[in-house]
Amino acid sequence: MTSFRIYSRNIFGVPIFAPKRRARIKNILEQLNAEQADFVLLQEVFMPRDMRAVRSVLTRLGSRMMRPNKGLLRFSGGLCGVIKKEVDCKHSFKKFGYSGFLTDFTMADKIAQKGFQIFELTSPFQAVIINTHLTCPHAKKLDKSSKHKALLASQLASIEKYIRGNPLPTIICGDFNIEPQQDIMRQFIADNALTDETKHLTSTYIGNHFRPRWLFRHSAKTKKPDYVLSRNLPKDWSVSIRVAEDKSFLSDHAGLIATIEIA
Repeated sequence: MTSFRIYSRNIFGVPIFAPKRRARIKNILEQLNAEQADFVLLQEVFMPRDMRAVRSVLTRLGSRMMRPNKGLLRFSGGLCGVIKKEVDCKHSFKKFGYSGFLTDFTMADKIAQKGFQIFELTSPFQAVIINTHLTCPHAKKLDKSSKHKALLASQLASIEKYIRGNPLPTIICGDFNIEPQQDIMRQFIADNALTDETKHLTSTYIGNHFRPRWLFRHSAKTKKPDYVLSRNLPKDWSVSIRVAEDKSFLSDHAGLIATIEIA
């Protein structure tokens, strides 16, 4: 039996707004050192200093960083993927479109070039792993609006266009900023024959000083913007999910650890 492990987390790395960013990233890296995941998929790694910290620790553990070199200060949507050196893969990045959705807030997302990372694995097995982070509804002009819902739907459609054209086993991880109860998420999962491997979790959002009313309109137990979704997995593949055990406040989002067993 072969197995591999994925660690996915939004590290709460927004400059200025995220408190104690450097200290928290240091503790997150200590957690990653203990977990020894084969694939590390991080969101909100915006600043070059934070990126260098991730690289310096994880490359010493026998991994290599794969990050799109595009966008202002090479932001690339804050996405960062780190994989074991023995894994062969092709790496690419697709940007989300913002035409018709630009406000002061979404302009920052456009400049940061939000989108999704694609890792097409060829060895030791064939599969696709995706890392993504969709736009968050903090902007007052978009909060509670159908326009923001349409923006999120367009970003889901970008991911859908890619996965429908790829028959390989696919695992999608990241911060979708959409609750499982919302119709656009239910439709995205149903239309693409996706399995929500995190369905059993009651919450993945720990909380911070932001309070996006439109997004988190349900009880605290249903704040679940983070997902691990699967598609086209062979019958001899099984997925188990657990939440990383934090000894202190590391982020406003929980770390998700997916273990995939291949019989």
